[in-house]
Amino acid sequence: IGKNAFGGCSKLKEINFNATICSNLSKGTFTYVGHDTDGVTINFGENVTVIPANLLYADVVAPKITAVNFAINTVCHTIGDNAFNNCKELSNIEIPYNVTSIGDWAFANCTRLKTVSFDEKLSK
Repeated sequence: IGKNAFGGCSKLKEINFNATICSNLSKGTFTYVGHDTDGVTINFGENVTVIPANLLYADVVAPKITAVNFAINTVCHTIGDNAFNNCKELSNIEIPYNVTSIGDWAFANCTRLKTVSFDEKLSK
């Protein structure tokens, strides 16, 4: 998925991420997404094992991510470098208990992030 593939989709409200195999993404894949809405919810499917590096990171205008959801019984074990970097609207996140690796700068510049919890009921 190339740089700015979804850039400028300012009315986007939801991203359903179900890729079971996805290498690191180009920075800016979701630049300026959701800025003409109340924010974007990203939902991770239960078979997603890795949230790839740079998934939501943008050099210019980060996406307006307001909610992150993991499917019940998710097998996710890794959150990649810069995955949520610059998601300034994100205020809380429940990370599945089976996540064993959170990459560098994964939540850097998430200036409204107040609560990070590890939720055992999300994990197998």
